[in-house]
Amino acid sequence: MRTQNEKNKFIEELKEIPIVSVVCKRTGIAKSTFYRWMKDSVFNEKVQDAEEVGRFNVTDIAEGQLISAMRKGEKWAIQYWLESNSKRYVRPRKPASHSEVEKPREINSFELIHTHKFLTQEQADIERDKYLKEINKNMGFNGPPNSSEKIVVAPSSGGS
Repeated sequence: MRTQNEKNKFIEELKEIPIVSVVCKRTGIAKSTFYRWMKDSVFNEKVQDAEEVGRFNVTDIAEGQLISAMRKGEKWAIQYWLESNSKRYVRPRKPASHSEVEKPREINSFELIHTHKFLTQEQADIERDKYLKEINKNMGFNGPPNSSEKIVVAPSSGGS
């Protein structure tokens, strides 16, 4: 019975905040327990419904804040609203051609050190090897990574 009460409390919290990790912390439920519960199709369906309600509730709050900002004369809010809700103000988006799409770049241990200043060379090598091992595992290769290989990562989408 205790587990059912915990599940019910989890579902109710998820309706307020549709972020599983936050709800796990708020309810004291371990993520591993949550994912074990998700194997139950009834609970899984309730989670899906609760997340949808939660997203609706959060979107309602966000829209309220946007409207408040517009009432205060915030130009960014007015522009966002018009571009999102009126065909007359929508900026046309040109489709990206294949030549404009950034290609993945290579990253080596030296870059890891300089990107993440807290890493030593040894730590960067360990991170590189872990990353390569994960890639190999996902691709079905079980051998140890070659330490001379470079890591290929997708380009970052924002600043660091």
